[in-house]
Amino acid sequence: MQNFSEDKTSNIDILIPEMAKLGYKPKCLTVNDQAYVQFSKNKKIIWLTMASPLIAYPMTNATTRQISRNKMLGYEFMESLGIRVPRTKLHSANDDELVEMFAEQLVVKPLDGSISRGLTLDINNQTTLKSAIKTARGHSSDVLIQEQVSGEEVRFV
Repeated sequence: MQNFSEDKTSNIDILIPEMAKLGYKPKCLTVNDQAYVQFSKNKKIIWLTMASPLIAYPMTNATTRQISRNKMLGYEFMESLGIRVPRTKLHSANDDELVEMFAEQLVVKPLDGSISRGLTLDINNQTTLKSAIKTARGHSSDVLIQEQVSGEEVRFV
């Protein structure tokens, strides 16, 4: 498999071997001088993305856009592909009770937000959790409360 950049930390050069470890077969394509990577499993095309050293943007259709706009759907989709995601709980607008801390550190984010608007990191107590839920609700009526993990950030765009 070719490398798409000299920078071995580029998203596409990290994504290809990680997807291969999960059983997804990468195939490089060139269309109108633009490089793409297609991932397939069990002879079904799962994902097509531009091969960019900066970030791997998927080619979008209505389903992909819906998954990328609803974080919970995105996490469920990733889990269905065998990709681990942080423990996540949906806290809907109808939930008045405070969520118990289910990890040492939590993240709160709007269900359908983007560009880190309404995001709060490093939550480790009930007071901060309550404040973070209020902040996220300023951007979405439903919010996600998630175990905070370290590692490579992956985004649906």
